[in-house]
Amino acid sequence: MTSPQDAWSDKNDLRWYTFQKRDYLSVTSLRKVLGMPYNLHRWSMKQLLDVVMANPAVLDRGEKKGKPETDANIRGRVGRLSMESRDVSAERGTAVHEAISEGIPMADLDLELQPFMESYASAVIALGISPILTEQQVFNDTYGYAGSFDLFASVRAKAGKKTVIDLKTGKGTYSDHALQGMAYLMGEFIGADNKVLHPETAAFKEASGVAILHLHPGVGAGWTYHDVDISVRLIQAFKAEAVLARWMVDFPTIETLEVVVRSSRQEVK
Repeated sequence: MTSPQDAWSDKNDLRWYTFQKRDYLSVTSLRKVLGMPYNLHRWSMKQLLDVVMANPAVLDRGEKKGKPETDANIRGRVGRLSMESRDVSAERGTAVHEAISEGIPMADLDLELQPFMESYASAVIALGISPILTEQQVFNDTYGYAGSFDLFASVRAKAGKKTVIDLKTGKGTYSDHALQGMAYLMGEFIGADNKVLHPETAAFKEASGVAILHLHPGVGAGWTYHDVDISVRLIQAFKAEAVLARWMVDFPTIETLEVVVRSSRQEVK
């Protein structure tokens, strides 16, 4: 996976893209602003409790640089340990994406990644996936976001439907993934090097579907192709997410709202 162009993170660890002097919130940060999904929150709490129960000594107050550890040190240590499995999964997913986008030969891959590549190749053949664009940055001026989709392709098994395909390599797939796919589908243009890529944008305008291609972990585990129903409710849900996320970022405190209200009243007067 190529590194996103003009990407940067703010003090709240939200990712942004700067394009032609405008800042766009990343697709992943749209969801991040709204808080952790319920199921992920439950999972993270279980991981935290499992770490402490398996190793109570992790809470012991040791020393750091000759001084007793602070509560913040202990919380940080426990938090890092509880997220280890998630971080490993994320790193593996990134490696799989890179292998697919760069066409790395199977023989050059780590053994852990080879089953994912075999599953991907199997899906491509079975579904008749013909890539049109890969790893392109899409931007949406209306809602102020941007992000890089994995794959835009025609799918023979779906009557040649031109589809934005999001690759997943974790244990499961969730409804949040459909919202992420909608974000890419609703991209208004493709850009790179601070320029709108007009031929790529024209090709992308023909996209009519969103799909999640889940490459299951494990040797011989295979794949599942989720062809998402682009319903009115899904579109409404994503628009609500995008509007609320940008609103929360633009107005982080009540004081920022007061300034806007006061200035608008002054303008009216």
